[in-house]
Amino acid sequence: MSLNPLINGLVIANILCSLAQAQDLYTISVTDDGATVYVATRMRQLNTNQPLTSKVFVVDNQGLQPYGDPTAWQSAPATSGNGQVVGIAVSPAEPCKPLPPGYANCYGIPSIVTSIRGAPAGPLTVPGTVRFSQNGRYAIQVTQAATFDVPRFWDLQEGRAVFGYPLPFSSYSRLGRPVANNGTVVSNDLGLTVWRPGPVGRSNLNLGENIEDAVIDPAGSTVVYTRRSNVPGIFKSVRTVDLNSGSVRTLAEGYGDCYQPLISNDGKSVLFVSTAMFDGSKTTGAPQAFLISIEGSGQRQLTHDPAGVEFAILAGDGGTAIVLSRSGRLQSLEIVTGRITELIPRTVMLTDQLTSNQFSFACVAGSLCRLKGVGFTEDRLSSPAGPLPLSLGDVAVRLNGTAAPLLWAFPDEIAFQVPWEASGKQTVELEPRTQSVFEHFPVELSVNSRDPAFWALPAPYDRSGYGYPLSVAAHETFDSLVLPENPARPGEIVHLYATGFGSVAPAMRTGIPAPENPLSWLLTPMDCKLGDVPVTITYQGLAPGFVGLYQVSMRIPDFSGLAQIQCGNGQYLAHIPVQQPTR
Repeated sequence: MSLNPLINGLVIANILCSLAQAQDLYTISVTDDGATVYVATRMRQLNTNQPLTSKVFVVDNQGLQPYGDPTAWQSAPATSGNGQVVGIAVSPAEPCKPLPPGYANCYGIPSIVTSIRGAPAGPLTVPGTVRFSQNGRYAIQVTQAATFDVPRFWDLQEGRAVFGYPLPFSSYSRLGRPVANNGTVVSNDLGLTVWRPGPVGRSNLNLGENIEDAVIDPAGSTVVYTRRSNVPGIFKSVRTVDLNSGSVRTLAEGYGDCYQPLISNDGKSVLFVSTAMFDGSKTTGAPQAFLISIEGSGQRQLTHDPAGVEFAILAGDGGTAIVLSRSGRLQSLEIVTGRITELIPRTVMLTDQLTSNQFSFACVAGSLCRLKGVGFTEDRLSSPAGPLPLSLGDVAVRLNGTAAPLLWAFPDEIAFQVPWEASGKQTVELEPRTQSVFEHFPVELSVNSRDPAFWALPAPYDRSGYGYPLSVAAHETFDSLVLPENPARPGEIVHLYATGFGSVAPAMRTGIPAPENPLSWLLTPMDCKLGDVPVTITYQGLAPGFVGLYQVSMRIPDFSGLAQIQCGNGQYLAHIPVQQPTR
């Protein structure tokens, strides 16, 4: 009933570990020479009474200093290439007027505005958050400021909005510049959308691709973007399109996602992050930063960080990259020499849900639980076989003062078992305490009795081609995973893996792997079906040999394609590929 060593290694080392999302850690804007970096974060400096709300700091040759009033809410810094035009998102002077219950935003009056200084037309306040062109003349609104709001395009030389248009606010690159010095704007809406001020207006380049992260060079002639495939087993690649000729070229692709592309001011160099090894092997590694010419030649790896890179931002002159390591360090990297300067020391930062004054998340007693972020460790540490340890290296997690068993501690993730005895609210303490200039956020864990979720496969199988991510499942004999290239067979028993199913019998002790004999079955069993056809469940309980992980074994009915298994009155879904039956 248990996974063989091959699948055991795959599940623990690769399958059950997902990438953290760093957009809530630091929001960065950097000048062309890389000498001045604006950093927005919700953390507060040590030994201060700064509120646990977003604030902006400046990092330059004077070190790290608050920008303006550190007790005021500030976010989303933006700067022109020369640093003369700076925009900071702030709360508006006039309070937001909420809509009736059920509406998520405010009416009329923006909930966020950006205060712009240094603009040619003088100081300006505009709705939402913005991104500037490299020359500081134009600004594009990239976040919604009020209900029914649409993005606006601002000419900062004239001090007025040029036009507004109904595009999704989420369709712009998170890190790069979506607006050129001539006012050309690119977004990922409906493929690749190009906007130009004046009579030309909007045009859609029908490239027949799923486009993400589109950025444009200052001249407004070259766009670099990420192509995302819905085909199983195909990773993201970095592509470029010449807006003058319409020619399209692939710059980087490999066995691993390539993402977060950025282009230098001269349009000659592209920086991107990738998990591909680019050595011909079919293995992925910790994400690293790479540089390649716009012609697709001269690719070289810029970082060799064992912890991996969360993001990297190319300064406009192409000489510097600002890098956030998954070890929690913000660094400046000189492109030519490779010299690294630490801007902010190792800092533990979380990406789970933030309430007004603390991080808050929920897990289930007895189940595997994950904290995501950066800075937890310098390396990847996994627990040995047998009972789980209460610490890995210098890492420990305490719930109301009691150490929790650890499954692994990676730079970007800690996995622990919530003790079977735990309930209610738990204060989470994290070790180690780093030499950061920032305090740790308070963390609160709500322990639930049941909250089932099937595990999903990571990239590239998180995009199945059917509109759903594929679930982690093993074939009947536990010798391989169920994948599009190795689908389940009608009539076969497959084994799905999940967390959060709650109490079992016989009961288990905290930190001890589940035995194969006797099996620990769910106290609250569930029914499953495929469409209207009931699915025969042969086992549902703790996964033998694992801690905090559940196994649901079921026989696949006569079916072909992507099987959507609905369990528990359709509340819990699993998706696995099934091959055409042979007759």
